[in-house]
Parts: sequence; C-alpha cells; structure tokens
Amino acid sequence: MLDFTIEHVSTEHDYMAAFNLALSVFSPQNSSIDYGANKFFTWDEDPYFKYENILLAKYKGIPAGLIRIVPRELFRVDKVFSVAGISSVCLLPEYRGKGLSVILMDEALRYCKGLGYDISLLFARRNADYYYTRFGFHGISSYSQISVKKPQQLNVPNRYSFADGDLNLLEIYAQAYDKTYANCFGKFQRTPEYWKFLFVSLSYKPHCHNRIIKFNGRAIGYIISDSKKILEIATTEDIFGKEFILFLMENLEISTGDSLQFEMLPQHSMVKQLYGLDVTFQSRGCIFGGHMLKVINE
Repeated sequence: MLDFTIEHVSTEHDYMAAFNLALSVFSPQNSSIDYGANKFFTWDEDPYFKYENILLAKYKGIPAGLIRIVPRELFRVDKVFSVAGISSVCLLPEYRGKGLSVILMDEALRYCKGLGYDISLLFARRNADYYYTRFGFHGISSYSQISVKKPQQLNVPNRYSFADGDLNLLEIYAQAYDKTYANCFGKFQRTPEYWKFLFVSLSYKPHCHNRIIKFNGRAIGYIISDSKKILEIATTEDIFGKEFILFLMENLEISTGDSLQFEMLPQHSMVKQLYGLDVTFQSRGCIFGGHMLKVINE
C-alpha cells in the first residue's frame, strides 16, 4: 500500500510522535498514578532502549500506528533465550479495518527474525488476545499463585526485620534473585542498570512496596509486594519456613484472613521450604489479557 509506510524511528521528533500516539490510544489501568510520566519513564529509561526498536507506521506521512520492540534475555535453567518483547501495538481508530495492522505486525516480526531473536513475547489486552494467534502466538496467560495458611505458633522470633529498598544493596538483590529464581522459566537477565530501572518503576505503582529482608540485622534478600499479595521474594539463604511466614503475616498488610498470598512458580526455590505448612497451589488468569509467545528462530 503506497500510502502506508513503516519506518524505524531515528529522530527525537518521530520518537515523540510515537510516544504521544501511544499515550492517546492506551488508557491507564490505574487512575492513581501519573500515567504519562510512568509511560515516558518506561520507554525512555529502559536500559535496552534504542530509537530503531520503535516501528512507526505512517499513512500519507501522518503517524498512524506503532510497535515497540523491547529486548530481553530469558533463562530456563541453563539455557538462555534472546527475547523480542512486542509492546505498544496500536493504530489510531481512523486507520483500523484497512489491514494496516497486519502489515505492521508482519514487518515487526520480520525485523525481529532478522536480528536473530529466539522468541517473541507480548502482553495483550483480553479483547485482543485472539488477534495475535494468526501470527503464530500462543497464550501463556496463567500465573501460579500460592496461598499459605497461618502456622499455629504464638510467638514470632525477632530475628527477622525489614528495611527500605536500597540501591546500595544491588549485589544482595542480584544474588538473591539469581539463587531463588534459578530454575524458574521466566527468570530474566537483570543487569545493575536494569535493577535501577526496576527500582524507579516500582515508585510509579500504587501500594507497591520494595523492602530489604534482614536476618539478625544482616541483609539477605528482598520482597516486593502490593496491598494484596507478595509479587516477588528472594533470599540468599534458606530461611523460608514457619517462623518467616509468621513474621511476614505480622509485618505486611497483605494477609487475607488467616492466609498469605504469593505469586510464585512451583520451581521457586522457596517452595520446598513450605513443607509441613498448609499450602494451596492455584493458577489464575491475567485480568487484563495475557502474555503470548511465538518462536521466531528455532
């Protein structure tokens, strides 16, 4: 289609055109955050950010749609996969229904294949999940969730404590993450630059807390939680037993009745430390849609 072109962003002018287009199309999921500032940070401060990873579609020279490629490295035990994240897929309403989105997606996948990515991952909103299957994406939209009931123990030892998240302790974060999530499919490479990016991104998320875990006054890991559940937890030592569960229930504002909720894969190293506790494993769907995967280069 001669009137429809796809360009890799190369100038600040086109970058801002792409950003403002995405900002106009996507609505915030939570009204309590500064959506524009959060999105700009997510785009501009990502350690892997490059202009050319934004594909800007123009119709008769006017910005009409875009796709943003977000590179990552994904681990599965001892295997490393290069990942092309597909994000911010959008077209302005007046250009939809013309087949332009297919041209845009095909070009993005051709670009990713040419760069040698192993797989592509995207996060789709529920009403668009079906659309991506035509390009060979398959849904992986369920999350493992674990619920732990409060142990029967009256006194909580004071060996555990929390401290505010601290960028000066990035080595502890990295060691704990690598040890705890070593066997989890979904463990991404986290460089020091990415940890710093993650720290700031958490500040844009309401009710989200980033804390250091201390044992006898010594930092041994971290915990990230919101008002309902523990989103991520990792330690450099095996301490995740009855005492620690009691400590969490007494010091976090997220227990539901007599239980504590975790987003935790069965391969998480702390799961084996739950032996002897009343634990329920569940699988839940993503309320916004789901992650989808496509193999690009076998």
